[in-house]
Amino acid sequence: MTQSTALKLNTERVFQALTAQFPHLQADSVESLKPGEMLVLADSTKAAGFLKSLPGKGYYIHGVTSGASVESALDAVLGNLSLDKVSVVRSQLRAYTEWLEARAKYGAPRKAGGSFSSGSHGRYYRELGFYRGIIMYDLMGRLYHLMRKGQYMEASPEASEDLLRQMWNQPLSHGVRISEEMYDTLRNLRRKHYGRAVMAGYFDTARTWLRNYYKRNFKDYPVGVNHKVVGTLINLARDTKNSVTLEYAAPYTGRRYLVHLLPARAHLERDEQGNLLVAHVYRTGKEPYEDEFEDSIETNLLARAMLQGYADKRADGLWYVNDEPNPRVKVVFHYMTRDLSRLQTTTEVESHSPDVTALIEKMNADKEFLAHWEEQEAKNNKAATGVAKAKAQREARAAKKADAKKS
Repeated sequence: MTQSTALKLNTERVFQALTAQFPHLQADSVESLKPGEMLVLADSTKAAGFLKSLPGKGYYIHGVTSGASVESALDAVLGNLSLDKVSVVRSQLRAYTEWLEARAKYGAPRKAGGSFSSGSHGRYYRELGFYRGIIMYDLMGRLYHLMRKGQYMEASPEASEDLLRQMWNQPLSHGVRISEEMYDTLRNLRRKHYGRAVMAGYFDTARTWLRNYYKRNFKDYPVGVNHKVVGTLINLARDTKNSVTLEYAAPYTGRRYLVHLLPARAHLERDEQGNLLVAHVYRTGKEPYEDEFEDSIETNLLARAMLQGYADKRADGLWYVNDEPNPRVKVVFHYMTRDLSRLQTTTEVESHSPDVTALIEKMNADKEFLAHWEEQEAKNNKAATGVAKAKAQREARAAKKADAKKS
């Protein structure tokens, strides 16, 4: 235990003390310690500088804010607590990574909603961003479904743009699932001149995204579609509602974290090295830098989901696909102007599990972020309640008019 106003400047001394107390750690450098061999108990909101100064990465960082929380953590370390299951919302974990990124860049997290909340029409921009993402996710699932059935002309670049326009203008009649709040926002925008202009701008970016995707992935459509899609596609998210459940055990805090997710599209490919599991994700928002993508938590989550969903781990500790061991996993994120991918071995995928666990524990200990998240959820619930109330009032007025007409 140590306490210092310049703790991050004394990181090296802390590790020297550890290696002096435990000589076997000197066999390798401190930087080579495995994540599971290091637990840090700290208040992540007050020790950000120290945590950044730690050599290596991926250590378990458990949030403690009082003597009682330290005792509870030590009980878990000593094996006096059982592992409780805790469900983790993927969107919350993704929001937390953005929160940490803003904290690292600007010294303080962005205010609720970030740039989407700026200006008098901030809510519209935020909702339209979500709407564009929903439309493109649904659209791509339909297009690949058509390709898989051999209906190539119905999924041609020209036909896909027509389908995009129809789904954008009439989401409900085309079976697109959107919330009552979002539907109410879209209806209000279409009633106003500036709203129609904003919607047209978001539609143009969606159409550009689609055109760029075809240019990168189907340059001579439909040439090669049979090989790229029909021969390798093993699952579309639209085919099933069953997501893959990932479990991350925190050995020091008495919890098992459950994360549910499913890639938008999954392929099984082969090359000279054997089987290759490929997960595809569509993103219509901000494009990350290459290193940001490779280190992103979602890349690790999706790679793990591909193993658990489409491979089999046997008693020898190896993963198998079609009775062949050691498949590789590739995760591809499709953005507006490029496709970013990361290829990993099964060993590399599993090695990131402590990183995910550590991030989840850090998130659950970050009181500032949790307060922000609760504030956002309360706003969303309030907006949803208002939309539901307005809908009930409209239905009541319509029923009253119908009754008056009958009488």
